[in-house]
Amino acid sequence: MKTSNSGKTAALYGLVTGAISGVFILTLARLCPNLLTVVAATGTPFPVTYIPILTSLLNVLLMGGLSSIAYGIAGILATKKTGELRTGIQAGLWASVAFSLLYILSSLFFLFLITIPLLIGFAGRSAQGAIANSIVALLLSLIVWVIVGLGLGAGFGALGGLISKGRRLPEPAPPPQEPYAEYSVQEQVQRAYPNEHFS
Repeated sequence: MKTSNSGKTAALYGLVTGAISGVFILTLARLCPNLLTVVAATGTPFPVTYIPILTSLLNVLLMGGLSSIAYGIAGILATKKTGELRTGIQAGLWASVAFSLLYILSSLFFLFLITIPLLIGFAGRSAQGAIANSIVALLLSLIVWVIVGLGLGAGFGALGGLISKGRRLPEPAPPPQEPYAEYSVQEQVQRAYPNEHFS
C-alpha cells in the first residue's frame, strides 16, 4: 500500500517510535543502580571526580545500542507502510531527533536537580571539581550523542527499511495470456472483417 506523502509517514513513525523508546531507554538508564557511585562510596580508592565522566560514557553506550534497535524498528514500520527506502531513513532520523530531545531534557533535569545537589551534600565545598566534571561530561555526551545519534538514526533506519523491503511479498504476476492460435491467412482476414464475405 503506497502513499504519496512519505514525509508525514516518516515523521509519524519516527517521532512515535523515538518517543516511546526514549522514555523506556532513559528510564532504564536512570533506574539502573549506578555501580561506579557504589564503588566510590565503599571506600575503594576510586577518584570521585571521574564518576560523572565514566557514568556518562556508560549511559551513552547503553543508550546507543538500545536506541539503534528502535531506529531500525522505525525504518521497518515506515518502509512497510510506503514501500520506499527513503521513508525508512527519514523515520530513523526523526526517531533520533525525538530520542535526542528526550535525552537532553532528562540529562539537564538529573544534572541540576539530582546530581549537583547530591555532590554538594556528599562532598561539600570540595565537590566543585566533581560538579565541573559533571557539567563537562554532560555537554560532551550531548554533543557526541546528537552527532552520533543522527548517524545511527539514518543508518539503522535504512537498515530497517532494507529489511522491510526484503520481507515484502512480491507483486502477483499478471495472469497468463492465451497462446496465439495459428490461423491461416484466410481465417485471419475473416476474423478481422467478420461482416465481409470473401470468396
